[in-house]
Amino acid sequence: YLKKSLDLRIKIYGEKHPDIAASYLNITYASLFSLKFDATLIYSERYLSIIKLLFGMIHRRAVMVYEFLLKRFKIYLEWLLFLKKYDEAKRIYQQLIKIAEKYFSNHPSFYYLLTSLCDLTKN
Repeated sequence: YLKKSLDLRIKIYGEKHPDIAASYLNITYASLFSLKFDATLIYSERYLSIIKLLFGMIHRRAVMVYEFLLKRFKIYLEWLLFLKKYDEAKRIYQQLIKIAEKYFSNHPSFYYLLTSLCDLTKN
């Protein structure tokens, strides 16, 4: 239903609208809680790209969303490492870094986010 709602909103508002960003964020959370981690990364990046386009920078709410995702991905990465799925853990970790660099490199919280990402690898 979330994707149907998104499609309808895109028809009404177009791709670059705050309501579209909100829809992507809802799908991000639904994907995360459904343990669909690749979809979580895709939809969170779509959310961030619209926010950056609309506001010219990433605001505090987007940083909070990313921090929340990092905490959840930490659990997932720890599970992958426990299962010795090192390649999968590395792929996810690299995607998280790529997103941080792309959307937060000019944000005051960037170094905090990088520290959080580094903490993901500590066991």
